[in-house]
Amino acid sequence: MLVASQTDVSIHCNKYRPKNMAKYLTSRLLLVFLCKFFYNWAFNTKFQLLQFFNFSDGYILDTLSYLMLFLILCLGLITINLLFSILHISEEIPFEEIIKKVRDKGLLNTCVIYFKNFWTILSNNFKIETRAEKYPNLFLVFVLIFLPFSKGNPILNNYYGIYKEYEIDDQDNRTNYIENQNYIVHKSRKNEIRGRMNSLEENSKEDEPYFDVNKRGYLFVQAGLIDGYKTFYKEYDGLLPYIECLFFSALEKLINTIMYFFIPFIIFITIYHFKYDHSKTINN
Repeated sequence: MLVASQTDVSIHCNKYRPKNMAKYLTSRLLLVFLCKFFYNWAFNTKFQLLQFFNFSDGYILDTLSYLMLFLILCLGLITINLLFSILHISEEIPFEEIIKKVRDKGLLNTCVIYFKNFWTILSNNFKIETRAEKYPNLFLVFVLIFLPFSKGNPILNNYYGIYKEYEIDDQDNRTNYIENQNYIVHKSRKNEIRGRMNSLEENSKEDEPYFDVNKRGYLFVQAGLIDGYKTFYKEYDGLLPYIECLFFSALEKLINTIMYFFIPFIIFITIYHFKYDHSKTINN
């Protein structure tokens, strides 16, 4: 019985040794961040086309926005699959050797091989990550809690995005909340923020569904523009400003992921292990 107990403790220690834990936490941070960034980018393409490229409402705008949505989601899936493939391969061979193998085969041939075996690679990555999941219930709970913070930053912010939130009941009597973004304004301009919110509340149409006017904090104005808000700043027009805003949006999403998912996740894991180790000590 003593030998079995020591073996269980050894397995437990190996499973949660610092090196393995660091890889696990890094992969979860990367996964949540990438899903968050690509999701917000993809599902606001219509507003981005209006803001950055001066499109007009109509069939062309709708078609192009759906096409961009599809392409961005594909790009997100390709990026996630590629990064996790590199993470898994680097556990077996050094990263320098991976670069050498790519050079030997040629970048084009490597890309052809990757896309030919894309779905097999994706399936293998999914199986590896599923087996590596140490806290499935805890991870799922934190991801679900994190979803309300998928846009904006309520603690660290310099700007406020003003929006209408509609309550619409579907056929199953479930209430859906739909947002209609307005303008993003620097938080120091309190009179403008108050005036815009009052204007949206007062100038509603008779047949308009019930709504609330709210504001959402942003650290960077560029992140708010990618999330669908408008601005009067003239410099945010064209392809280069669009790329700049994507960079700041990714930065803000990374900061949010660390603040509202990663740090609380680590804290609860620490509490869990403290209680687990404490109970094991008492039982032994």
